[in-house]
Amino acid sequence: MTKTRIVAGALSVVAALALPAAASAKPHPARDRGDRNHDSLPDRWEKRHGLSLRVKQARRDPDRDGLDNAHEYARKTDPRRPDTDRDGIKDGAEVKQGLDPRRADTDRDGIDDGDEAKQGLDPRNPDTDDDGVRDGDDDDPAVADDEAGDDDLADDGADDPADDDSGDDWSYDSGDDPGDDSSDDE
Repeated sequence: MTKTRIVAGALSVVAALALPAAASAKPHPARDRGDRNHDSLPDRWEKRHGLSLRVKQARRDPDRDGLDNAHEYARKTDPRRPDTDRDGIKDGAEVKQGLDPRRADTDRDGIDDGDEAKQGLDPRNPDTDDDGVRDGDDDDPAVADDEAGDDDLADDGADDPADDDSGDDWSYDSGDDPGDDSSDDE
């Protein structure tokens, strides 16, 4: 009987010592998420996007958009679609330019990032010309208006350098910028 008590007591001590060690042990993140190939990408994500669970996929770029799968996973983009948000700019280029590859209109001005880039506008700035009118609502978002909402390019007698007969013959096509003092002819 004493032999049984000694063995039981020894097991109790071992269990008591092992319990805190097991409680403080950190779980392995790959096992918690189910990562059979140990590439730090969860199996569930790899399956959803048709990636192999046998080969490490983290450094691969199957859509050739400039983002490897690890970055696609971190940014929640599609590793099989080079332009996740379908705005005309590849995901990798959007990340390099500081744009959101999951939002077609990063600055929420009403014009997709790709269209803004084609027009020479800043897809990160909702009012590229700083005239108080969002690019999507502006008749000419690349040229600052005299008053917010008025493109003022019509021959309406308003304060427009192209039609006010003031002797200042600045026009958009001349390349002069009325806001840039270095371009004045005086």
